[in-house]
Amino acid sequence: MTTFNTLIDRVAADEAYLHETLTLAGQQDAFTGRLLQLLQDTQSARAAAAAAGVRQVALGVHRSDYMLDAPSGGFLQVELNTIASSFACLSSITTQLHHYTLQRLAAGASSSSSNAAAALQLLSASRLP
Repeated sequence: MTTFNTLIDRVAADEAYLHETLTLAGQQDAFTGRLLQLLQDTQSARAAAAAAGVRQVALGVHRSDYMLDAPSGGFLQVELNTIASSFACLSSITTQLHHYTLQRLAAGASSSSSNAAAALQLLSASRLP
């Protein structure tokens, strides 16, 4: 996972690549266009700060989505999303949802079929890459 995180960081820091690959999207999508404009508008200020020895710090908050790969029985990453900082307040609610889901799966496992028990085994963190 460290290699993948490094790749994401380097792509995000490559301004020429971002401009090259996102310009057409920015022409069609106002949000993407505004992000590219902000990147361009702040370029000289960021360059001046770097020249003055100011250390730049960046924080990336990401969420990876996984799906079960039936042939291998493992989880494969299917998507990487950035998360707005406003979503941090949802972490406790998300945890509650996870607990609720696990309780429902456990109840199904004890009262119905072995399929629900097998579903619980699929949720093992050891199966994630």
